[in-house]
Amino acid sequence: MNYDLHLNIISFFIFLLFLFISFLNINRKFNLNKKLFLLSLLLTNISYSIITVTLINQFNSNQISIFLFLSFSIILWIYMIFCLIDYSFIRLRLLFIPYFFIFIIILNFSIFSSQKFGYFNFYLFDNKLLSFHIVLSLLSYSFLTISAISSIAVFAQERSLKSSFNRTNKLLDILPSMYESEKITIKVLYVTQFFLLISLLTGYFYSKEVADFYGFIYNEKSILSIITFFLICILLFVRFIFGITGKKVFNFVLLSYLFINLAYFGYKIL
Repeated sequence: MNYDLHLNIISFFIFLLFLFISFLNINRKFNLNKKLFLLSLLLTNISYSIITVTLINQFNSNQISIFLFLSFSIILWIYMIFCLIDYSFIRLRLLFIPYFFIFIIILNFSIFSSQKFGYFNFYLFDNKLLSFHIVLSLLSYSFLTISAISSIAVFAQERSLKSSFNRTNKLLDILPSMYESEKITIKVLYVTQFFLLISLLTGYFYSKEVADFYGFIYNEKSILSIITFFLICILLFVRFIFGITGKKVFNFVLLSYLFINLAYFGYKIL
């Protein structure tokens, strides 16, 4: 694989800069620290997007690396857009930073691992329906990822409220309140459902194009994606009727996130 190691090193140092700035005191006002945070996030997005494009244009890149880098780039860009729209996402940065760091480790492992998961076929993006399906799938995965991370804040704030110890926690002070975190989680879940539904529909039509209906139904990715879709539907319905909050929301979102990870990446590795 003709991979540019220098580009990866530069991207990682840019991310470390972003990590350092994330620990600064960032207020709601558009002050210097907030500008530095958004600028460092933008540079991180650009650097990893360049790596992603580089991999896509190489004929000997493996599929796992392509989809991991695409997912990471999409999540980064969506997170930055949300940070520009809602300050609550900037307050969630100390939950996103560990996730980004672990993801970068996985990205590097996928690049340098000697195990080949299958070569990426460039003609995949020549098929418009398949390309549309891939983008929608990664968008639904990205939105569910953001929802899962914000639900951790819901869980943490609920535990803090139930704790018998009356002491301040600096980390919880930085995070949004339980109400704000839950509102973010649910809103993002609605967006996830939209993209996941269209992803399932495009996957169905693509399966009919290359195989048949049963090829879609008995496909592991389709089954797990459908389970994820109905799990989120159950959560949204039960929450609307009974108003469940806190840990129950966290459990549903975490379970949905587990299934979608198995659908998009797990079955490829296993």
